[in-house]
Amino acid sequence: MAKDSDQGWTTLRGGRRVRKDHGLLEMGGELDELNSLLGAAAALMGGRNCAPVRAQIRDIQAALLGAGCALGAAADLTADIRALERSERLLSQGLPPLRGFLIPGGAPAGAWLHVARAVCRRAERRAAGLPRQAAPLLAYLNRLSLWLFSAARWVNARQGRPELPVADGPKRR
Repeated sequence: MAKDSDQGWTTLRGGRRVRKDHGLLEMGGELDELNSLLGAAAALMGGRNCAPVRAQIRDIQAALLGAGCALGAAADLTADIRALERSERLLSQGLPPLRGFLIPGGAPAGAWLHVARAVCRRAERRAAGLPRQAAPLLAYLNRLSLWLFSAARWVNARQGRPELPVADGPKRR
């Protein structure tokens, strides 16, 4: 088995053999990277002030792991999508309204959530090219990227490190 892997082949769940550059494996790699970044962000959220986001990240990580394992088959992510939508609304309620683009950054945990958001957007673009059974994953990733943006802003606000609007950032020469 390992020798086949050395030659660029692997076996999907269900026994189907594919090359390691197959779109489903690429998608699995995107989900794994995203999941790892979320773990890094959560690890930087010490104290109780970020506990709700840290708990939600654990649920998201479980959903991403399940979606990755189900690649190639239709996954039901309806409940996960609804949970993200509810959580995003709650996170956004206490934040100041946006008046333009933000420069990603802030506290370390917030900055890593912004990195995770960028990776999530890349995963969403990758999912758009997969077969139709990936439609629930595409919708989930779309909602997740919005949640990650709001979570980064929320964490940064809780840690006293809000992002800078583009107008307040470095001036171009």
